[in-house]
Amino acid sequence: MFGRRNKEMAEAAAVAADAFRKLDTALRTADERLRELAGLPQLHRFPAAYREKIVNDFTREFAPVRDTSQELMDVYARLAEDVPIIAASREKHLRKECTQTLWGMAARFDELAAAMNSLAASISGLTATVFQRLSDCDSLRVRAMQHVDAARGALDLAQQRGHDVSEGRRRLDRLISSAPVLTDGVIYEGWKRALESVIEGADQIRMQADALVRRARPQAQDA
Repeated sequence: MFGRRNKEMAEAAAVAADAFRKLDTALRTADERLRELAGLPQLHRFPAAYREKIVNDFTREFAPVRDTSQELMDVYARLAEDVPIIAASREKHLRKECTQTLWGMAARFDELAAAMNSLAASISGLTATVFQRLSDCDSLRVRAMQHVDAARGALDLAQQRGHDVSEGRRRLDRLISSAPVLTDGVIYEGWKRALESVIEGADQIRMQADALVRRARPQAQDA
């Protein structure tokens, strides 16, 4: 189709076609990553404002690059249909202009593909961060609940020994209420410190209840 005189044009056409395919793949990948992130069930364990922000931020970054890419790809598709005709033309300036256009498109395709690949990597990185943060949260929630259960057990034992532990139970209830993440698992700003406070408070209640149990006889003192 190109012949010897159109060797550079043939090379430019091949490079542009390869860059076109890479951009198309990058666009599809970024779009899939964004859809996966938006539909991630685990994301609902974060506040709605946070969910909307990260999805909207990525969408705003993705949309203009996608639109620009689609426009350029449409132009390329029309040009690709004319390439064989131009290659057969005797008009040297047309062949030269077409070759330069193909090189330019190839370079632009590469730039856009790099942007899309970077965006896809960022989305994947955030998705991994979401899972890691949930894992860290759940591990701390388990620890906190273990300390709460230990405090309850100590209060139960102190009550069995005849001690009044009503104040200790109220304190434990308030402690649990102060950290909603303990029961609903929804991550909010300060969730880690809230769970750490539950652990510290539950330990204090447990130790006070243990101290009551060690007494020889009931005293008029709350846990």
